[in-house]
Amino acid sequence: MAATTGADVASLLDRSSEAAFVAVCNQAVSIARALCSAYTRGRGFTAGVGTDELETVVRLVAIRYATNPENLRAEQLGDYKRDMQVIDGFTLAEQVVLNRYRKRAR
Repeated sequence: MAATTGADVASLLDRSSEAAFVAVCNQAVSIARALCSAYTRGRGFTAGVGTDELETVVRLVAIRYATNPENLRAEQLGDYKRDMQVIDGFTLAEQVVLNRYRKRAR
């Protein structure tokens, strides 16, 4: 699998025609890749690109960042309230993948 790009993330969200959103996705991918690389202490990454499994996690994290860049818990307008997914770390499924690569103390 090739390195995840902002265009990949925007395409998954069916917003690839929005240049501003693709730019946000590019930043989200950079952040997500840095977090994943730091968590695994660089294991599974070659020249800054992760294995297929790790790039999948990068995509998932980037999607969460791109869709809620302000990290808001909720939005409210009058009686309408929308709860949003907050970035509180990796999900359990993401951690399962990342832990396969993480170097742990013994």
